[in-house]
Order: sequence, then C-alpha cells, then structure tokens
Amino acid sequence: MFDCRKMPCLSIYFSSIVLALALATTAAMASDTSDKYMARRGETRSLSTYEAALDLMQKGDCDKAEQVLDSTLKEGAGNEVAQADMGYCYLQKASKVANPEEAKTLRGIGINWILLAAGAGQRRAQQELVTQYLDGGALAVDRQEAAKWFLLWKANHSNLQVSPSEFDEKLEEKLRAVLTPEDWEVARKRAEAWQPATR
Repeated sequence: MFDCRKMPCLSIYFSSIVLALALATTAAMASDTSDKYMARRGETRSLSTYEAALDLMQKGDCDKAEQVLDSTLKEGAGNEVAQADMGYCYLQKASKVANPEEAKTLRGIGINWILLAAGAGQRRAQQELVTQYLDGGALAVDRQEAAKWFLLWKANHSNLQVSPSEFDEKLEEKLRAVLTPEDWEVARKRAEAWQPATR
C-alpha cells in the first residue's frame, strides 16, 4: 500500500488537482468559444439576409426584398438604412413603370418607407424628402416642408449611419432660390416642433 505521507502520493494528489483544473478551464473556454461562434453565426445570418435583400432590390424585385427584410424593417431601432433602401427601390421601380396607376401605387409605398426612415433620423432619406417636397412626384409640392427637412438634415450630425456628408449643392441652391423669408420662418417653426419617431 502507498503511504500518503510520502512524496510519490503527494505528487499523484497534486497532479490530479492540476488535471481537474485543466479540464474545467478547457470546458469553460469551449463554452465561451461556442457562445462567440453562435453570436458570429447570428451576425453572419443577419448580414446574409440583408445582402440577399439588396440583390433583390438591384433586380427591382422590391416585394420579395421587403418579405426578406420584414422583421428587420419593422422591429427595433437602427434599421433606418434598410427602410431607406426599400423606399428607393420602390421609387426607382415606379419610374420605370408605364402604367400611371401602378406607378402611383409604387411611389406611395416607396415614399412611406422614406418618410419612416427620415422620421427616425436617416439623413439620406431626409434629403430625399427635400427633393420630393420641392419637385413633387411622390408628394405634393410644399416648399416650406422641403425647407423643414433641409433644416433637419443640417441639424442632424449623426455619425452612426451611412449617409451623405454634404448636402446636394444644386438642390440647396434650387431651394434657396424659390423660398421667401416667410417660407423660411414657417420651416424653422416646423423643424423646431418636429420630434423624431420613437419605437
């Protein structure tokens, strides 16, 4: 029999402790790695979904793209870019449709997505509203509303989204050329009263 007061037994005892600790550490690392892997899988799946939707948009298949992005478009904050992309998809599709009624319907769907994105602070969508309210098309002409969205774009300094860093110079020149001081005053009051969309 081994005498546990002697060195060989102590060596075996401590070796067992070291082995147990090593196994526990390995299991913890494996669990952590698994969690990170699953998180990365979720991110990849989300990215792949968006890429698939973008491919459909480029082909003009807005309806299918909207179905692919259904939960992304309607749930949670931070999806303003996807909403704006959907809006542009429908507006571009409308510009290529010969049937006036169908084009009108598509413009309506598109501008609703643009309004949703702009209301959440998406700068590209806000600039699009300046164009739409100034020139008409998807929206009735309203120079004061166009100026309001211009002022909101100028006041929006978010760096957390993909958006133009400079306002379209020609569009700004056109806007300033047609607005009166009274128009600007009304636009400023509307911009001051405006509240971003909440979810």
